[in-house]
Amino acid sequence: MAESVERAIGWARLHRVRQFQFFGIPSRQVWRELRRLASQMARNPEGPQRLKDDAMDAVLAAADAGCFATYIEKQGGVLVPRKDYLIRTAYDLADELNDYGEQSVQIYGIWSPFIGESSRVCTHPDNWKLVRRKPEAEDSARENGFDLQGGPAAPWTRGNNCPRVQETDNNGTEQSEERPAPWPQLPDGVEVNEWMRSLKRHERRALMRSLRDKQAKNSSDEMQSWTQSRKQQWPLPDNHELLAKEWRKSAESLGLHIGEQQMQHLLRGRSLYVDGSIIAPQGFEIVRKPDTRPDSRITQLWQRLSRNHGVSSTEIRHNPVASYLAQLGASDPEAAARLASTLQQDQNTMKTPVYRAF
Repeated sequence: MAESVERAIGWARLHRVRQFQFFGIPSRQVWRELRRLASQMARNPEGPQRLKDDAMDAVLAAADAGCFATYIEKQGGVLVPRKDYLIRTAYDLADELNDYGEQSVQIYGIWSPFIGESSRVCTHPDNWKLVRRKPEAEDSARENGFDLQGGPAAPWTRGNNCPRVQETDNNGTEQSEERPAPWPQLPDGVEVNEWMRSLKRHERRALMRSLRDKQAKNSSDEMQSWTQSRKQQWPLPDNHELLAKEWRKSAESLGLHIGEQQMQHLLRGRSLYVDGSIIAPQGFEIVRKPDTRPDSRITQLWQRLSRNHGVSSTEIRHNPVASYLAQLGASDPEAAARLASTLQQDQNTMKTPVYRAF
């Protein structure tokens, strides 16, 4: 344990990683976005070097200087609601669908809810995408056995208890790839149960690893084929460019801004659900109509009950008896006490335990 603690502390100090998470302080994501913005401003001296709003610029200066105490003070202090902080993280819809064909959100930058949308500042102008690494060509240095790799660098780890087997080939180069153990074979005329009991520990591990890797590979191939087929179910129409142009004009007349990925969503014959409304194409126009789906109506009903009467759907689902007792206790404490006493006597025959919540 002591050795692991020393590794964790040394790793954190080397890479300047925060080890503890405190509550009641401003957002750490905003802190990271502000420091990213300060670095972008420093790399572009021809652009603006400060924010238009003085209060937002003071928070930016505190983050750029690395003074977290000043950052907390300029944001509004500690133990205040998140909505009362001066600067918050700005999000936007992703340009591409994820592997499940869904439209997710991504970090756009920062903004101030007290100023409005005009205060939005983009800190992620580039969209990075993970691609498969191309195989490296064998150079003459490696063929001749020369090691041209750089000197030892600080590893991005705080300790590795399971190092891979490292071997050296004939040219003197370390081979860090783990060589799989051979798969044990079932002898003829032997029952499976007896054979499994006769296997040694390393043979059982090799067998389980082979089965697990094979299952993971099959699942990955099935997911990839399902994703490709899902994206090909809704092809774009032939006149998609004209439709996109007309739909953008119609959406602007309704006060809506449709992004590129949202437009691709609509061109494939699907709809958008925004703030209790359905945004759908109709000919060359975009229409907005109320969301009358049963799920949406149920959600609105629960929100209205929570807002007007303090009824929590989460408490009702997790413990309906305690939730009902709490509501009854607010109006008639004596009746709630009698009901709780009766339920306590029958608790042995009930599956849901009774808690006094009033």
